[in-house]
Amino acid sequence: MSLQILVDGYNLIHARDLIFDPGDLEQARNTLLDWCAGYKRAKGHAVTVVFDAYKSAGLDSRRDMHKGVSVHYSPYGKSADALLVEMAQKLGPKAVVVTNDREVGQKALMHNAAWVTSSLFADRLLEACLDGAIPQDEAALKPSSLRDTRKKGPGRKPKKSRRKAFRMQSKL
Repeated sequence: MSLQILVDGYNLIHARDLIFDPGDLEQARNTLLDWCAGYKRAKGHAVTVVFDAYKSAGLDSRRDMHKGVSVHYSPYGKSADALLVEMAQKLGPKAVVVTNDREVGQKALMHNAAWVTSSLFADRLLEACLDGAIPQDEAALKPSSLRDTRKKGPGRKPKKSRRKAFRMQSKL
């Protein structure tokens, strides 16, 4: 089953300041989109990145494609969060919403979509980069940002909803 990954673009950029320079948003957007394109090539999942443009009165809702990644800009008066929830509602269990916004994540879960934090997805992007899916010259890799994968503490069986979330995350 192919997943549709819905990414809150600016949220992911600001979640990993070590990777993306939030001072230059144009550069950070392009780097994020390049990484998502490499991730799409490596994993085969459709990726949609949503950026906030709700404060820009001159811009209407805009959709672009960047190397196979669908890019959406929210329309005037509508936030990217609302657009993400709307898309998750349409896609249902095929959707994985990537955001650090707890409210958006909870709404996505209500529509049977999975929710993954931006920092976890950023780690997955880094792993894809290290595996060669993304050209190294596009990556400003910081080895300290990778997680330690050793187990800590006693094992226990998580709740059924958490196990479902883990299964969705393992497909990323």
